[in-house]
Amino acid sequence: MGHVFLAEKADGEAFTDADEAALLLFASQAAAAVANARAHRAERRARADLEALIETSPVGVVVFEAGTGRPVSVNREARRVVGSLRPPGRSVEELLEVVACHRADGRRVSLAEFPIAGQLAAGETVRAEEIVLSVPDGRSVRTPVNSTPIRSADGAEESVVVTLQDLAPLEEIERLRVEFLALVAHELRAPLTAIKGSAATLLDEMDLDRAEMREFHRIIAEQCAGSRCRRLHRQAFLANGAGRTGAGGVTPARDSAPFVLGTLSVDYGRRRASVEGREIGLTATEGDLLAALSRDAGRIVTYETLLRTVWRGRPHASANLVRIFVRTLRRKLGDAAAEPVWIFNERGVGYRMPAP
Repeated sequence: MGHVFLAEKADGEAFTDADEAALLLFASQAAAAVANARAHRAERRARADLEALIETSPVGVVVFEAGTGRPVSVNREARRVVGSLRPPGRSVEELLEVVACHRADGRRVSLAEFPIAGQLAAGETVRAEEIVLSVPDGRSVRTPVNSTPIRSADGAEESVVVTLQDLAPLEEIERLRVEFLALVAHELRAPLTAIKGSAATLLDEMDLDRAEMREFHRIIAEQCAGSRCRRLHRQAFLANGAGRTGAGGVTPARDSAPFVLGTLSVDYGRRRASVEGREIGLTATEGDLLAALSRDAGRIVTYETLLRTVWRGRPHASANLVRIFVRTLRRKLGDAAAEPVWIFNERGVGYRMPAP
């Protein structure tokens, strides 16, 4: 809201009806100018808010000009996703000249010949279509793509909005999930087998008298305990050096003296480990892994050796499984992977602990 004040006319004459009409016209034009300025300021603020939202979005967003396929806007996540494909010192626009698009239906299109705006949205809305973007040197990125054309009031396409997402973190989570389920399935196999066998035996003893039933219960309890004991004895035997590999093959350890490296102590006889006198709670597999590494301290213990001695060549075991257990063991020992003190990574080969 504004005010216009007129004190008097230059010649001192009185204001006429024509003067009043001209003043009203001037006031209406001034009000329209003020309203337009406020609308422009509000539009700029809303545009800035939208641009900030798109720029910080965890999903890549690219806006293409419908006619030419030229990228009008590329947010930070989209630049990161395609960053591995971009040649050094070249812009995203220059990348579009060499990149090829492989669609889910098998079509391969060069974006230098056919703009991506036309390929993804020529009158269609694409939802979660997985495409592969590749460059001539073999590098590629796989990503799910959504695209929507933006039309003007008369229905003509003005621009195309394309969103994409990096699948690498999701694939890593899926890989870890599969390995974890395989690990859980393996650890539960023996207990579930014992439970199933015991249940089958109990179901078949309906015609037995009380004394015979008690004898069956005693046998089942002894078998379960014996199986557990045999497993622990086998693990202790492996941890005590049965898996030590040299030029002559597998040889047992000749002593069970505790291993001490700085503040880390490993007691093979009691199957315990401590750091600065504080006992570390380790699972049986983690204890076997620590024993295998410490008994060969000063030498590289390969993935194959660890899989053979700790996991005894089980079908589901792999180098990735070893890495997961080493990562957990390091965390429990307080050993940082970036600056290790006790367990050093020998890339592509295995692990090594320093000799005391």
